[in-house]
Amino acid sequence: FNVDFLENPFPMYLDSEYTVLKLTFTNSKPIYLCCVYSHPKTCKSKFFDFFKQLNSFLCSFGSEYLIFGDFNFDLLKKSPETFKLYHYCKEFSLRQLINEPTFNGKSLLDHFYVNRHYNIQLSSHFPYAGSNHDLIFVVRKLNKIKIDPILVTYRSYKNVNFELLSEGIDRFCFDNCTEINQQFLNFNHF
Repeated sequence: FNVDFLENPFPMYLDSEYTVLKLTFTNSKPIYLCCVYSHPKTCKSKFFDFFKQLNSFLCSFGSEYLIFGDFNFDLLKKSPETFKLYHYCKEFSLRQLINEPTFNGKSLLDHFYVNRHYNIQLSSHFPYAGSNHDLIFVVRKLNKIKIDPILVTYRSYKNVNFELLSEGIDRFCFDNCTEINQQFLNFNHF
């Protein structure tokens, strides 16, 4: 497979940042990965503008995409902001896969959004390297490799008279050419 870093088409605010990767696999459409870090001081309305722009940008490719990272936005607290984020997820057919606390065992700040949830087999989180944030991850299904169809030719020996076949093989001279495929064609037209 091939990995390309896409140029960020619009800015993020304050000390926040994001990176978009394009993963290209043989015989399948690319998958876009976006890692987001939203600084705790980022204004929520500006974050929502960014989130909507980001999803519009990723939707324009018509492919599967995953957005993940430290959003510094607690999804366990019911508020107008969580409702607005839920609304944007619904608008872009996104599903948030992590549903347990990922920060100090109290807050759900680390999110994982996907637009094709049926391709995800497993999603979870676990404590990592003494950090106060858990590591979040998903396991994605493998793409089925599409192979071009081939035409298989065969001869049915269901009603063959083996005595006549044996006589035909005895009469046929196999020395006329050196390539086996050509000999087979000659025998078929004997």
